[in-house]
Amino acid sequence: VDREKGELSARFVEVETGRVIAEKNPALPLNPASNAKVVTAAAVLARLGADHRFKSGLYGEVTGGVVARLVLRSNGDPSLSSRDLEKLVKVLSDASIKRVGEIQVDQSAFDPRFVPPAFEQQPGEWAPFRAPVSAVSVDRNAFVVRVAPGRSGEPARVSVDPAGFVDIEGKIVTEQKGKGKSLRVEMRPKGSALAIRLSGHIAADAKATAFAKRVDDPRLYAGYVLRAMLKRRGVAVDGGVSEGGNGETHLLAEKSSEPVSVLLREVGKHSDNFTAETLLKALGAATSRRPGSSADGAAAVSEWMKSAGALDSSTRIVNGSGLFDANRISAASLVAAQIAASKEPKTGSAFVDQLAVGGVDGTLRNRFRSKSLRRKLRGKTGTLARAHSLSGVVLGDDGRPRLAFALIINGIGTKADEQRRRIDRVVEKAAAER
Repeated sequence: VDREKGELSARFVEVETGRVIAEKNPALPLNPASNAKVVTAAAVLARLGADHRFKSGLYGEVTGGVVARLVLRSNGDPSLSSRDLEKLVKVLSDASIKRVGEIQVDQSAFDPRFVPPAFEQQPGEWAPFRAPVSAVSVDRNAFVVRVAPGRSGEPARVSVDPAGFVDIEGKIVTEQKGKGKSLRVEMRPKGSALAIRLSGHIAADAKATAFAKRVDDPRLYAGYVLRAMLKRRGVAVDGGVSEGGNGETHLLAEKSSEPVSVLLREVGKHSDNFTAETLLKALGAATSRRPGSSADGAAAVSEWMKSAGALDSSTRIVNGSGLFDANRISAASLVAAQIAASKEPKTGSAFVDQLAVGGVDGTLRNRFRSKSLRRKLRGKTGTLARAHSLSGVVLGDDGRPRLAFALIINGIGTKADEQRRRIDRVVEKAAAER
């Protein structure tokens, strides 16, 4: 690492004794990339609890089969899906509700800043990993565009899932067989919704293709999707979609999320930025008793780290996902956090369970496949353009953590695969010697 002018912070510690068995610049604060999710998950478990569930629901007064104002509300469920909305709509339909006046989306559980800190560093990125955060979301505030060829010379078949929010403009032409495909996509806000302009071609014999994009402004996204679902169910909607409805208390249909211990698997195993940032704001709401904000969530993470003996003067927590150039954490802090979180009596097992399993699942499914570490290594990966990291624990034969480790490399913009192989070799050697 030094030869290539990068920076390294690393530490390996025996969990039971606390003995440091190897280290290099352990107190050096570096960009941990997605290893920031380690402390986010630990703080969320400690403060919200492994069994905490989020609530989402439809509210309104029913008079003669009509709901004059239908309110969609959630207190920050990151897993709320279009399928969940369909189930809520079915409850209304089964209750013989035939007409809705207007739809309001109650986003009051979170503050109005829906772009997480540091995400503004890449504003033109429309991929779902940069999706905005809102108290009421749907499908992680992203959507899928599907393109299938039609007959040669005719427009291709294009659909958006979920429907209702994105307007398709332009067209993709179906070319003769053997022409392959070339698709061009332009995104732009359209009022409170979104427009996507498509152009290019797809051959008549080409396979259907699909791609995911994020929404730009999520505040009314779920409301537009809800309106489209109501109409498909035969429920008329007279008015538009707006933000509000905080005062509506009459519950018509409700959905509870999976417990936090399950939701966190998206964070630890699959490194889902949207879930991490949403849970950070929910943490902020729970600890500040005001609308959830990233700043209050970050403060709660720092406070948990302090209580766990994992905070030092150089630690900087800005967002919950580790995306872009935001946070600074040392290997020593990460190791201390891993040990404290895994030893917590009420939530320790949930913390370890949400991490990726070496050689088995998540971002580690193709790493640590040796007999000695497969299933025994639980860890969190991190990858940015110039930041690579890995932290975690190695379990003993009794299933309890026996080795905790963290390695963070900053400043090398090439050879990502080689960096990962080097990290893995160091971890394998340390584990073998214990």
